Amino acid sequence: MNSNLVFQNIEQAKHYRSFTPIYNFGTNVIIGKYGSMAMEHMKKTAPLAYEAYSAYNEFQYILAEINDRAARRMAEAKAELKRLYPSPKTDDFFTLAEHNAQLEKMAEEIAINEVVLQPHIKDSEIKAARHGRMN
Repeated sequence: MNSNLVFQNIEQAKHYRSFTPIYNFGTNVIIGKYGSMAMEHMKKTAPLAYEAYSAYNEFQYILAEINDRAARRMAEAKAELKRLYPSPKTDDFFTLAEHNAQLEKMAEEIAINEVVLQPHIKDSEIKAARHGRMN
């Protein structure tokens, strides 16, 4: 896990700080929103991998790293989307807020699809490891 997390702008810092731990492993590791989503996805799509990894304390660090990568990807995506879809030229607060909320949703969807929902470990790898056939 990257303990020297550096934010490029205040938006990244605010977004990262807004994560709340859903699962508490009894330590100070915060797996956050995206780490929790990755864990739930692993439970559903790779139950053997989840069972094998959840028994180890290092699993929480893997989830925290996924959370960090997703937060960084979301910030990158949001910056790119702001460049592609600049704010409308208006003084209407609600129009600007709606525009920013849409960019936030789009960036989060990108981060979830590109980082969180990726297979971090597959059941086939667990089966191979159990039979001593890791590639």
